[in-house]
Amino acid sequence: MLFQADSKGFFEAELPCQKGQLNIEMSGYRTLTIPAHLTQSNTKVTFATSFHLLPNDKQNSNKPYQQSEQRHFTLKDTSLSQKAYKSFHFQLIDAISKETIRKAAVCFSYTQTKKTECVDTDKQTNKIKVVFNQKDIVAFQAKATGYQDYNGNLIIDNLNNQTDDYPLYLLREVTLLSVMVESKQAIKGCWLVAANGQKKALLNLASNHYMAQLIPNQNYTLITETLSKQYAQQTITIQPGINVAAVAFDNPTKLPESNLPKPPTELISPLSLVVPNEEYTVYFEQSDFQLLADSKTLLQRVGQTLKQQPEKALYIEGHTDSIGNAALNQTLSEYRAKAVSTFLFNLGIKDEQLILIGYGGTRPQVANDTEENRKKNRRVTLRFADKNTNILTTK
Repeated sequence: MLFQADSKGFFEAELPCQKGQLNIEMSGYRTLTIPAHLTQSNTKVTFATSFHLLPNDKQNSNKPYQQSEQRHFTLKDTSLSQKAYKSFHFQLIDAISKETIRKAAVCFSYTQTKKTECVDTDKQTNKIKVVFNQKDIVAFQAKATGYQDYNGNLIIDNLNNQTDDYPLYLLREVTLLSVMVESKQAIKGCWLVAANGQKKALLNLASNHYMAQLIPNQNYTLITETLSKQYAQQTITIQPGINVAAVAFDNPTKLPESNLPKPPTELISPLSLVVPNEEYTVYFEQSDFQLLADSKTLLQRVGQTLKQQPEKALYIEGHTDSIGNAALNQTLSEYRAKAVSTFLFNLGIKDEQLILIGYGGTRPQVANDTEENRKKNRRVTLRFADKNTNILTTK
């Protein structure tokens, strides 16, 4: 099945099987091939995730480039030279973290001699060293454990007795968990507990959709918490590729205060931008305007989006429940909106991109008839719009 992304790079794909494979292709970028592992569900569920794509290295003489960029090229005088040479030092680098990959190998396949030679990284310099003494078009494959292969070519057409240093950027093999939470209650967050007790929060991609990049072949306990401190948990085995799971709050656990699971103190760093045509919600405790840890994770991603798309503005709309004095609720809603805008401003977002308004308790998301519903109304909603476009409506 073929799925087409929109102009901003977002796409929707419908996967009918429990196991499958995603091939993500874009002109000018490296292709991603990712296994997909889906959990069983009696209903149709949705999952959200994001991927890093790297641009292809273009064809050039005496410089590595992707094989997909190969164009017709004719070498002249391919005879073996006794004196002239061309030397390369390749350094393999993690494309995201920019850290040197210390253990790797590159295999070279020579067109002229039909031979293949594999070279490991030097233990002292962490580089791949190779010398050519014949003009050639050489195919190569760079490999490192945990990374996707780099399949490239080299045009050797200038034996200038010099050594050039070139980085080869490798993308990690994609292993991630995408979670959809099915719940009528407001969700505070999701996190994983590894076998050694280490905790990792999942990134909130959209409403009730969470994601984390993980190490494959590990077992985790997935814990989901509502604002009313109810919990659902399940054991998940992470396989290489995309792992997706659905969490249903059919029988949530209400635990005594002393036994409540403690969420991680540090959240994973943001991995992707939010989708500008969706609405996002930040929740607050009763009578409070302090940001929750899970909210900060979402706001970091909102900030990334605003930096990437400076033509966009963000409407920050504060709300409260209906309990208490209306004037005080109006002030509280404005404080909540201000807490969000201050956080974004400290990330480097310009004031001109932030539009604040407080509605007090006049625009509830749901009826204020139960405590659970009132928790859903203690919120700030975030909506993107083009600058100079008024999207405020009267109700």
